[in-house]
Amino acid sequence: MKVVLLKDVKNYGKSGEVVNVSDGYGKNYLLPNKLAVMATNEALKINQKEKNRNAEMRNEQLANFQNIKKQLADITLQFKLKTNNGKVSGAISAKQICEFLAKRYNIIIDKHKFIKFSPIHEIGITNITIKLDITITANLKVEVTGE
Repeated sequence: MKVVLLKDVKNYGKSGEVVNVSDGYGKNYLLPNKLAVMATNEALKINQKEKNRNAEMRNEQLANFQNIKKQLADITLQFKLKTNNGKVSGAISAKQICEFLAKRYNIIIDKHKFIKFSPIHEIGITNITIKLDITITANLKVEVTGE
């Protein structure tokens, strides 16, 4: 029996794939639990339209990430930390950087996208790598000065 998977099914495939399954498994498990639909011509057309729409959305998302990457390359964030006799007190966290980007530049990035980031405890310029997507990484400069 050919079915179009509506959700990921372990050992069979991912959502949107057309797979062959045994008649009993399809009729008794996949169809009643709404994990799949019969692979009729109409279902295949709907599935193809969904794939095309997902591809278009993915392309828009990648273009947006490329735009953000270009914006981040031109930005140098500036923070101030208190110093006492040459020693720095405090640190700049990923959360602070994300909030500053959102507030000042209207760029929203999740703090979990920062690669190998540890809070900045030093005065100077630090380069931060941000993984926007599987294929797109951006670099951001953060300059810390003393007060």
